[in-house]
Amino acid sequence: TATDGMSPTVVSAKKIGPKKIEVLMSEPVGNINSTGIDFTLYGSHDSVVSSLIASNVTNILYITTQNLINPISDTPALTLSYTTYDTANGVLSNWLTDAINSDRYVQNAGADGGAMAGHGNRLLNFTGLSVFYPTDFVSDAQRYPPHIHDEVSISLNSDIVYDLKIQDNTTLDILAHVGDTISITVSIGDDDYLNQISKSILITNYADRPSDMNEYYSTNQDQMGQTGLSVYEWNQNTFDQNYDYAGVISWDDVIIKIDKRIETYHEFVGPLLISENELFITYSLTFDNVMPKSPVGIKISDTNYNNFESFLPFTLEVLPNDAVVIVESAVESAVESAVESAVESTEDYFSLESNLAEITLVTNDDSYENGDKVIVTGQIENYDFNSMKGKDILYSIISPENVVLSSGHIGPNSDGSFYFTTFAMDNLWKTDGNYIFSVNLSSLKQTIDIFYDNSEFESLIIESEPKATTITPVIPEATTITPVIPEATTITPV
Repeated sequence: TATDGMSPTVVSAKKIGPKKIEVLMSEPVGNINSTGIDFTLYGSHDSVVSSLIASNVTNILYITTQNLINPISDTPALTLSYTTYDTANGVLSNWLTDAINSDRYVQNAGADGGAMAGHGNRLLNFTGLSVFYPTDFVSDAQRYPPHIHDEVSISLNSDIVYDLKIQDNTTLDILAHVGDTISITVSIGDDDYLNQISKSILITNYADRPSDMNEYYSTNQDQMGQTGLSVYEWNQNTFDQNYDYAGVISWDDVIIKIDKRIETYHEFVGPLLISENELFITYSLTFDNVMPKSPVGIKISDTNYNNFESFLPFTLEVLPNDAVVIVESAVESAVESAVESAVESTEDYFSLESNLAEITLVTNDDSYENGDKVIVTGQIENYDFNSMKGKDILYSIISPENVVLSSGHIGPNSDGSFYFTTFAMDNLWKTDGNYIFSVNLSSLKQTIDIFYDNSEFESLIIESEPKATTITPVIPEATTITPVIPEATTITPV
């Protein structure tokens, strides 16, 4: 420590990766001002130090190299040296000390009372420290990038939950409104231990790159070359960072959880660790403004400089909420504008009626159970993209009790085709029977029944409940009641 007047020393150095060496210090280092250039590796393979990775108040330092480090023989001919103090000229350029004061340091803080002022003891120069190789080290081991597991979970306002599987190779379109909060949970793994994962970045709100966008966040593009304008960067060893260009999204702090992996499905992503753990990261974002339909991308890096990049199996679209606010001073103007719009819309309707024949709807199955994915495919006959540009299809899902469960807009493709996807979930589809999917475009309307059979799921719940006890009602014996008939009365007229 700073008060003991003893300089920290290096205990050992060992190879832990193809380009990584772990250095163990005799005590936690309070302040690090050195960089990788202060360390030198000596050996017949001429390894070059690339960087120094460490945090204050830690007794483990990591040194990375520009090229692979392979053992030369059973007795590795690789040594490490550290030089940052010019003894001849008394110049202290960089340092590692056991205190937090970075103004000035002394070789022996106790000698001049420097420890009382918060000064520390610096690490002395050293040479010839042997770098050893663990017995289980494989010199030519291939390192794989981090990966995400098959399961992705999305919740909307902590109410509606979507559990998606990447292996299904389908994309779910999630519709939200301004003010809604979305939580996205991904499971991350690596061929090394989870503490080697350095960062995980979530990106959405892809659009044309603004000229005044922050350059640091401008490197995230989708398949169309558009730039992600809303970014959250989780860092394991430093502070998180988030960014939103135009006030569309507000980010909350992520939630981190590490647990044993129990799912059986796992695509090949390199050798897996025995008793593999998985890192759950939950990103939470609130929509402050509308957002066109956008993919959601993810980038993950580990400390071995391996990178993973992909898009999650869903898109996000944000529509205005249902609230309508009219400023009192503008009521008259608003009414006039509404009347004009109504007249124009009516003319458009009559024009459309003469061109559009009907809308056809088809579902991907005859019936659905809890957790099944529902896909409705539609086609507008005689669809003219130019005249219909900007006109969306209004849809709704109505329960057997005539309750609207969901509603929104669908933008048809240029050929008049469109599709809608959702999941039949017991927490929303609470009743067995026919659910009506309805679409409306101008004067055209069409519906299709979606039959939901949740009997299997309900039977599991019923079987787990205690059996009901049959109570035989006690019926009293019948009693014959003789009616009382009043005697006839003769009335004599007056």
